[in-house]
Amino acid sequence: MFYNRLDSKAAVLKLTPGLSPELVHDLGTHVNALIIEGFGMGGIPDNNGLSQVIEVLIACGVRVIMTTQVFRGGCDLSVYEVGQSAQKLGVIPAAGMTTEYAVMRAMWALAYSYTPEDFRKLFLDERN
Repeated sequence: MFYNRLDSKAAVLKLTPGLSPELVHDLGTHVNALIIEGFGMGGIPDNNGLSQVIEVLIACGVRVIMTTQVFRGGCDLSVYEVGQSAQKLGVIPAAGMTTEYAVMRAMWALAYSYTPEDFRKLFLDERN
């Protein structure tokens, strides 16, 4: 099957210490997918209200994906508490995908899915 559509309303956000939840919210309201480059194995710190903003964005239909800033690293949200909390919110782990690949994969999955469940399935399906 040939796929020729992409939804370009995706953005990358590099997690930094002290990142403003308001900034994340403002960016998230303008995209259909938000790819967050997290620390280490991935996770959302919960000391400044960031996880609540992520929860609101997901509830509003934004697909939130977690990658890592670690060179040749991978994202495994099951390892640490901050990652497990992110998974419970509905954050999708990009596993071993590079950030660039996760962006393209998200843009493609957005174009061919209608529900968050469809998106997740397409995004994580290694056959496509």
